[in-house]
Amino acid sequence: MLTVITDHEVRKEKWAKCRPIAPATKHPMKRLFHLTGRAWSFITSRLASDNFVINHGGQVTKFLQEAQQKLQGRGQIQYRVEDIEGCFPNMEKRFIRLALASELHKLEAAYGVDAITVPNRKAHPCTFKTSRRKGDVRIPFEDLLDIMEFALDNTILRDFDGQLWRQAKGIPMGDPHSPGMTIGTCAWMEHEWLQTVHPNSRENFLARRYMDDLLVFYARHSGWDEERFLKDISSHCYLPPLRLEAGGKGRFWRPVLRSRMLTRSATGSRMITP
Repeated sequence: MLTVITDHEVRKEKWAKCRPIAPATKHPMKRLFHLTGRAWSFITSRLASDNFVINHGGQVTKFLQEAQQKLQGRGQIQYRVEDIEGCFPNMEKRFIRLALASELHKLEAAYGVDAITVPNRKAHPCTFKTSRRKGDVRIPFEDLLDIMEFALDNTILRDFDGQLWRQAKGIPMGDPHSPGMTIGTCAWMEHEWLQTVHPNSRENFLARRYMDDLLVFYARHSGWDEERFLKDISSHCYLPPLRLEAGGKGRFWRPVLRSRMLTRSATGSRMITP
């Protein structure tokens, strides 16, 4: 199958970026991938690292309030909406392997857990605790990594002529592991980059990311070089070939900002687009 873009203007802009997807609906390991994909999604919503992850729209209001409280009085509050260009088709597999293993090690160190329970029913959430409920599956972290690596190296799709192709680059398209791979690997990159950020800079910005869409609030004032910071986060936060580019109108954050960005800071500075 191929991704289909129905909006004519978006199609004109993104035509060269259409890419194949490989839905796992007929995958021989569909049941296993379904369980481990759920496990990774749960894990990446509870990471023990320093990162920009936001998991769903319900957390947006809290983030906007945190940004307001943190930056008010520091200067003119501004924001940038960015997209991690090439995140899905170009992310290096070696970074995915390293990142997810690293994030699991952080969870083990922080909480003393080394396995996850995936319930039989979607209505029941995953948990790090052991469960005796019928149908629940206990999966050790070591097995999660092995299955993730197998999925990463064995993403096969069939074209319209019946020919089979193996995906050689990027995050597996249409695979249940893909959301966890995206969130976890970007979170690992953010954690590593944040260790290089000066404490003074940390006091002047707040960022959150939903999948590959990033929103950064920052305070503009004479005591801080925000241009240098913006250049640094754009060039060094996400490892090549990934890079940040201005987010388009169809991104996650755009409708959020249109509907909720009406408040003013304590200094009277409106949150505005730079």
